[in-house]
Amino acid sequence: MQLMQDLTANFMKTFGQWDGLTYLSIPKPKDEAELSIYKLRLKLCVEETFELFEAMLTTDAYQPFDKMLSDINSYIEQITLEQLNIDPVSIYDSLLDQEVVNHGFANLLGLDMNEGMKEVYRSNMSKLGKDGKPIYREDGKVMKSELYSPPDLLSIYNKTKYTFTG
Repeated sequence: MQLMQDLTANFMKTFGQWDGLTYLSIPKPKDEAELSIYKLRLKLCVEETFELFEAMLTTDAYQPFDKMLSDINSYIEQITLEQLNIDPVSIYDSLLDQEVVNHGFANLLGLDMNEGMKEVYRSNMSKLGKDGKPIYREDGKVMKSELYSPPDLLSIYNKTKYTFTG
Protein backbone atom coordinates (compact mmCIF):
# COMPACT_ATOMS: atom_id res chain seq x y z
CA MET A 1 0.00 0.00 0.00
CA GLN A 2 2.78 2.44 0.85
CA LEU A 3 4.19 1.99 -2.66
CA MET A 4 0.90 3.01 -4.24
CA GLN A 5 0.44 6.12 -2.09
CA ASP A 6 4.09 7.20 -2.51
CA LEU A 7 4.02 6.81 -6.31
CA THR A 8 0.76 8.74 -6.42
CA ALA A 9 2.23 11.51 -4.23
CA ASN A 10 5.26 11.77 -6.53
CA PHE A 11 2.99 11.96 -9.59
CA MET A 12 0.92 14.69 -7.95
CA LYS A 13 4.01 16.71 -7.03
CA THR A 14 5.51 16.32 -10.50
CA PHE A 15 2.27 17.40 -12.17
CA GLY A 16 1.70 20.34 -9.83
CA GLN A 17 -1.36 18.86 -8.16
CA TRP A 18 0.11 18.89 -4.64
CA ASP A 19 3.17 20.33 -2.95
CA GLY A 20 3.47 17.40 -0.54
CA LEU A 21 2.81 19.59 2.49
CA THR A 22 -0.42 21.54 2.10
CA TYR A 23 -3.81 19.96 2.72
CA LEU A 24 -7.27 20.98 1.60
CA SER A 25 -9.42 23.04 3.96
CA ILE A 26 -12.09 21.34 6.04
CA PRO A 27 -15.13 21.50 6.45
CA LYS A 28 -15.37 24.02 3.58
CA PRO A 29 -12.96 24.84 0.76
CA LYS A 30 -11.29 28.20 1.47
CA ASP A 31 -11.92 29.47 -2.05
CA GLU A 32 -13.06 28.60 -5.57
CA ALA A 33 -9.65 27.07 -6.38
CA GLU A 34 -10.03 24.51 -3.59
CA LEU A 35 -13.64 23.91 -4.57
CA SER A 36 -12.38 23.04 -8.06
CA ILE A 37 -9.94 20.51 -6.57
CA TYR A 38 -12.72 18.86 -4.56
CA LYS A 39 -14.92 18.72 -7.66
CA LEU A 40 -12.13 17.24 -9.77
CA ARG A 41 -11.46 14.52 -7.18
CA LEU A 42 -15.17 13.62 -7.11
CA LYS A 43 -15.26 13.42 -10.91
CA LEU A 44 -12.12 11.28 -11.03
CA CYS A 45 -13.54 8.82 -8.48
CA VAL A 46 -16.77 8.49 -10.45
CA GLU A 47 -14.93 8.24 -13.78
CA GLU A 48 -12.76 5.36 -12.57
CA THR A 49 -15.80 3.53 -11.19
CA PHE A 50 -17.55 3.83 -14.53
CA GLU A 51 -14.43 2.54 -16.31
CA LEU A 52 -14.90 -0.66 -14.32
CA PHE A 53 -18.48 -0.95 -15.61
CA GLU A 54 -17.23 -0.33 -19.16
CA ALA A 55 -14.57 -3.04 -18.75
CA MET A 56 -17.16 -5.58 -17.60
CA LEU A 57 -20.14 -4.88 -19.85
CA THR A 58 -20.89 -5.14 -23.54
CA THR A 59 -21.07 -1.84 -25.40
CA ASP A 60 -24.89 -2.03 -25.46
CA ALA A 61 -25.15 -2.82 -21.76
CA TYR A 62 -22.77 0.02 -20.87
CA GLN A 63 -24.56 2.68 -22.92
CA PRO A 64 -26.97 3.85 -20.15
CA PHE A 65 -24.02 4.19 -17.74
CA ASP A 66 -22.22 6.53 -20.15
CA LYS A 67 -25.18 8.93 -19.95
CA MET A 68 -25.25 8.59 -16.15
CA LEU A 69 -21.58 9.54 -15.96
CA SER A 70 -22.22 12.65 -18.04
CA ASP A 71 -25.16 13.61 -15.80
CA ILE A 72 -23.18 13.02 -12.60
CA ASN A 73 -20.31 15.16 -13.87
CA SER A 74 -22.76 17.95 -14.69
CA TYR A 75 -24.18 17.79 -11.16
CA ILE A 76 -20.68 17.84 -9.67
CA GLU A 77 -19.83 20.96 -11.69
CA GLN A 78 -22.86 22.72 -10.17
CA ILE A 79 -21.75 22.13 -6.55
CA THR A 80 -21.15 25.38 -4.67
CA LEU A 81 -19.01 26.21 -1.65
CA GLU A 82 -22.15 26.44 0.48
CA GLN A 83 -23.19 22.90 -0.44
CA LEU A 84 -20.05 21.29 0.94
CA ASN A 85 -19.71 20.09 4.52
CA ILE A 86 -16.62 17.90 4.39
CA ASP A 87 -16.30 15.16 7.01
CA PRO A 88 -12.69 13.97 6.75
CA VAL A 89 -13.22 10.84 8.86
CA SER A 90 -16.13 9.72 6.67
CA ILE A 91 -14.06 10.43 3.54
CA TYR A 92 -11.20 8.42 5.06
CA ASP A 93 -13.60 5.54 5.75
CA SER A 94 -14.94 5.64 2.19
CA LEU A 95 -11.48 5.72 0.61
CA LEU A 96 -10.31 2.82 2.76
CA ASP A 97 -13.44 0.83 1.98
CA GLN A 98 -12.84 1.46 -1.73
CA GLU A 99 -9.27 0.18 -1.34
CA VAL A 100 -10.54 -3.00 0.34
CA VAL A 101 -13.14 -3.54 -2.38
CA ASN A 102 -10.61 -2.87 -5.17
CA HIS A 103 -7.94 -5.11 -3.69
CA GLY A 104 -10.50 -7.81 -2.95
CA PHE A 105 -11.66 -7.76 -6.57
CA ALA A 106 -8.02 -7.85 -7.73
CA ASN A 107 -7.35 -10.84 -5.46
CA LEU A 108 -10.29 -12.72 -6.95
CA LEU A 109 -8.86 -12.11 -10.42
CA GLY A 110 -5.23 -12.82 -9.41
CA LEU A 111 -4.17 -9.26 -10.30
CA ASP A 112 -0.86 -8.04 -8.87
CA MET A 113 -1.73 -4.48 -7.83
CA ASN A 114 1.82 -3.45 -6.92
CA GLU A 115 3.28 -4.47 -10.29
CA GLY A 116 0.32 -2.88 -12.05
CA MET A 117 0.76 0.34 -10.08
CA LYS A 118 4.42 0.57 -11.09
CA GLU A 119 3.43 0.27 -14.75
CA VAL A 120 0.57 2.79 -14.46
CA TYR A 121 2.98 5.18 -12.73
CA ARG A 122 5.50 4.77 -15.56
CA SER A 123 2.75 5.47 -18.08
CA ASN A 124 1.37 8.45 -16.13
CA MET A 125 4.82 10.02 -15.96
CA SER A 126 5.03 9.79 -19.77
CA LYS A 127 2.18 12.33 -19.94
CA LEU A 128 4.67 15.18 -19.45
CA GLY A 129 5.16 17.23 -22.60
CA LYS A 130 8.44 17.68 -24.49
CA ASP A 131 9.09 20.72 -22.30
CA GLY A 132 8.78 18.52 -19.19
CA LYS A 133 5.53 20.20 -18.18
CA PRO A 134 2.07 18.70 -17.72
CA ILE A 135 -0.92 19.41 -19.94
CA TYR A 136 -4.27 19.97 -18.21
CA ARG A 137 -7.90 19.67 -19.17
CA GLU A 138 -10.05 22.71 -18.36
CA ASP A 139 -11.05 21.23 -14.97
CA GLY A 140 -7.45 20.39 -14.02
CA LYS A 141 -7.28 16.73 -15.03
CA VAL A 142 -3.88 15.74 -16.46
CA MET A 143 -4.01 15.00 -20.15
CA LYS A 144 -1.74 12.83 -22.31
CA SER A 145 1.13 14.49 -24.19
CA GLU A 146 2.58 13.42 -27.52
CA LEU A 147 5.15 11.45 -25.47
CA TYR A 148 2.48 9.39 -23.72
CA SER A 149 3.03 5.65 -23.59
CA PRO A 150 0.02 3.60 -22.42
CA PRO A 151 0.50 1.11 -19.60
CA ASP A 152 1.34 -2.39 -20.75
CA LEU A 153 -0.89 -4.15 -18.23
CA LEU A 154 -1.40 -7.12 -20.53
CA SER A 155 2.20 -8.27 -20.14
CA ILE A 156 2.02 -7.86 -16.37
CA TYR A 157 -1.29 -9.73 -16.33
CA ASN A 158 0.23 -12.53 -18.41
CA LYS A 159 3.38 -12.95 -16.34
CA THR A 160 2.29 -12.25 -12.75
CA LYS A 161 -0.48 -13.51 -10.56
CA TYR A 162 -1.06 -12.28 -7.07
CA THR A 163 -0.56 -14.98 -4.46
CA PHE A 164 -1.25 -14.51 -0.78
CA THR A 165 1.82 -15.28 1.29
CA GLY A 166 0.51 -14.39 4.74
